[in-house]
Amino acid sequence: MSPHLWIIASFVVFFLWFMIDLQFSKRFSRRRIQLDHEGRWEELDALFRKELRSLRPWTRLTFSLKAPGALQALYSNFLIIRGRPGEALPYAEDAARRAAGRHVRLHEQSLAVQALALTDLGRYDEARAAIAKGRALVPDSPQLDHVESLIHFLHGRLNEAFLPAKRASQNPKGDVTRGLLSSILLAKGEFQRALEVLLDRPQDVQAFYPPDSLQTLQRTSSGREYLEAHQKQWAGVIQPLRFIHAAYVYLELGDLGGLRFSLDKAAEVQGGAPPLKIIHRELLACLCASTGDAVGAEQAIREAQETLRANPKRSLEGELRRFTARAYLLLGRSAAAIAELETCLKSALHPIEKHKARYWLARAYEASGDAAKAGEAYRAVLADGFESRYAAEAAKASPR
Repeated sequence: MSPHLWIIASFVVFFLWFMIDLQFSKRFSRRRIQLDHEGRWEELDALFRKELRSLRPWTRLTFSLKAPGALQALYSNFLIIRGRPGEALPYAEDAARRAAGRHVRLHEQSLAVQALALTDLGRYDEARAAIAKGRALVPDSPQLDHVESLIHFLHGRLNEAFLPAKRASQNPKGDVTRGLLSSILLAKGEFQRALEVLLDRPQDVQAFYPPDSLQTLQRTSSGREYLEAHQKQWAGVIQPLRFIHAAYVYLELGDLGGLRFSLDKAAEVQGGAPPLKIIHRELLACLCASTGDAVGAEQAIREAQETLRANPKRSLEGELRRFTARAYLLLGRSAAAIAELETCLKSALHPIEKHKARYWLARAYEASGDAAKAGEAYRAVLADGFESRYAAEAAKASPR
C-alpha cells in the first residue's frame, strides 16, 4: 500500500475514533441529565462510575485540557446530595488537584464541593480551610459564600450566616442560596422576609453557560435537545424547592391555605429527585394532621419513609423524624412524637439540628404533661446560646 494511502487510512481511523468518542461523551451528558431528572439515582451512580473508568482517549484529553476535574467534581456533588460525603470527599480532592494551576474557576468550584463534603462530615475547620483556598483564587465566589453561610447556619450563628447568603443570593445564579437565606430568616423568626426572598422567579439554566458555549450548543439540533433536557432537569429541582421553602414558612405561620397552595405547586413542577419527594411528603403529613386527617398524615409519612429507605441520608432521616413528630403532636399523639424526637436528637450531627430537636422535644414533653422534662429540654435550648426563634420561645416557656 502506498504511504499516502496509509496516511489517509490512519487519518480516517483517527477521525472515526474521535467522532465515536465524542458521541459517547454526548450520550453520557444527556443520559446523566435524564436519570437525574427522573430520580433514577442508582442508575445515575453506575453511569458516573462507568464514565470515570472510561478509557476513551480523546474525551479524556479534552477534559484534561478544557475542564480538568469537572467530572470528578460533578460526581462528588452528586454523592453529597445522596448523603455520602465520606465517599464524595476523595473525588472532590482529586478534582481540585486536577484543576490546580490549570483552570482557576474549576479549581475554586472543586474546593467549594470539597468544603461542602467536609461540612456534611462535621469537619468544619477543614471546610473553612478549603474555603480560604478558594477565596485566594476567586474572592467573590458565590459558591464559597453559600458554603460559608451554611457552616454558620449549622452552628446556629444566624447573624453571621445571613451576610454571605445575602451576597450569594444576589448573584444571577443564586437561586439555591435563596432557599438557604429563607431558612436562616425562618430560624430567626422573620417569617415575612423568609417569604420575600423566594419571590423572584428562578433563572433559566442558560444563565449557567458561558456565551460561547451556549452559542455552540444552540447551533445544532443535538445541542438544543441537550439544553432543553438540562432546563427540564433544572426546573424540576429549583422550582419545587422555591415552593417547598415557602411551605416551611406557611407551616410556622399556621397558614394552611398557603401551605396547601405551596405543596400543590411543588408537586406540579418537581422532577423525580428523592429528597424533594421526602420533604414534600413530610410537609404534607403536617398539613393533613393540621386538618385532623390522621389517615392522610400516616399515608404521607409512610411514603416518605419508603423513599428514604431506598435513598438513605442522615440529615433527611433526622428532618423526617422531626416533622413526623410535629404531625403526631398536631394529632395529639405526644408519646409517639417524643419517641421520634429522642431518636432524632441521638442521630443529630450539626448544632442547629440538635437545637431544633431539643425545642420540639420540649414541646412534646409539654403536651404530654411532663413539666419537669419540658423545662429541662427548654433550658437545653437556651443553653445552646443561639439567637433563634426557638430560643426566644423557649425563654417564654421555660419556668423561672
